[in-house]
Amino acid sequence: TYVKNLNLISENYFNLNQEKGIFYAKEGMKISKNLNWTKGIALSHLNLGTHYISKAEYSISAKHLKAAEKIFSEQNEYLLLAKVYNQFGVLNANRAGFGESMSYFFKALKYCEKIRPNEQTEKSGFNDEQAKTKNYIQAKAFLGIANMYNAIENYNKALLYYDKAIIAFKDCPNQLGSIAMCHASKGIVFGKQNRNKEAIKAFQLAEKDLRVQNNKSLLI
Repeated sequence: TYVKNLNLISENYFNLNQEKGIFYAKEGMKISKNLNWTKGIALSHLNLGTHYISKAEYSISAKHLKAAEKIFSEQNEYLLLAKVYNQFGVLNANRAGFGESMSYFFKALKYCEKIRPNEQTEKSGFNDEQAKTKNYIQAKAFLGIANMYNAIENYNKALLYYDKAIIAFKDCPNQLGSIAMCHASKGIVFGKQNRNKEAIKAFQLAEKDLRVQNNKSLLI
């Protein structure tokens, strides 16, 4: 449990403080190795890989993500593999490898599809929290695919996947900001297509979502 908490703390520092996130992930790695807990080691690799993307240290990131992929594959951890492939998608997008990035996002979706709520998954301990995680991974993959189609100027496909991302994010808690980003991205795509009325409508939806999100944060 202590190792899990270290990795959760590391995750909470994504996009906030990479150095602190890396510190906690390395602490989790150290303890996991002492306990010979391979899943904990893989979780630390995943977190380190994610933090090093934020630091633009892509070779180091890839090394950690590959290590996580190897362990999760051996353990048939499909949900965590999907998270790894989403990070590979982000990594390659940042390197402008749009085709490779897209293939990883699709791979993340494929591994999410391997996890379906049924009698077997319930017996194995698949719970509501994991279901929320699955929804979030799918939403991020759809968004990644949409961004890649936007980058290669396949605008109709981009719009299709922004819509998929919006639907998926609605099944995740506290994702109004992400939904707003999807609407804003749709507005940009509509603008590129000279569909100005639709662009304005999309930007208005983004603004509405952000206002609701800001109002909620003021109530906390």
